[in-house]
Amino acid sequence: MCIRDSIKVSLLALPDNIAGYKILKMIGRGGGGVVYLAEKNGKKYAVKVPLIDPYSTVDSANLEKLMKEAEIWSKLEHKNIVKLVEYGAKQYPYIVMEFCSNGSLRAILSKRKLLVDEAIRIFKKVVDAIDYAHHLGVVHCDIKPENILFDENWEPKVTDWGIAKIMLSISTSSKYSGTPVYSSPEQIYPKKYGKIDWKTDIWQLGCVFYELLIGSPPFQADNPGELLMKVLNE
Repeated sequence: MCIRDSIKVSLLALPDNIAGYKILKMIGRGGGGVVYLAEKNGKKYAVKVPLIDPYSTVDSANLEKLMKEAEIWSKLEHKNIVKLVEYGAKQYPYIVMEFCSNGSLRAILSKRKLLVDEAIRIFKKVVDAIDYAHHLGVVHCDIKPENILFDENWEPKVTDWGIAKIMLSISTSSKYSGTPVYSSPEQIYPKKYGKIDWKTDIWQLGCVFYELLIGSPPFQADNPGELLMKVLNE
């Protein structure tokens, strides 16, 4: 095994605990972060940490941004928003969330197309959560099926409020390889289309709802550059 591979393995090694939460297993990875299933006082949680080299130092500006976004998220109290339980930076940055046992909307869409009634039910609840956040001056800016989870009662909940891009900037893993199929024009070309704000969430909600009804995103292309041009021009 080469040195580079050894570092990758060490980054993904399962820790015994994080901030007093006993780590049971890894349940997700992406966007620069790793999500573990954890347990504390007999209750299960999801713990997310950036994928970083334990021997490297985290940039203080990025760490401050992450803690600020976590604090904002922790104040959102809505039945369709994943509850952030705890956050901190001891050893390394982490956030503790309620555990949504039925996975993501993306996992469902990978198996089947939703019925129209199902799509409308889920979408109305997600919209209600985003509307609640907007009234508090909070925007999400990364609404996609991967960030819509389901709890044990199949209640949809929006997660990753403002932290995904910061975790990616902190991460020492390879860069995210996905395509920006939900990006709004202002996210791609702010000089022409203006700043990112609540309208960005509305665009992304439209993209998600389109996919729920049709079965595929509204913009598709063979490469990211072509995709971005379609978003801006079509």
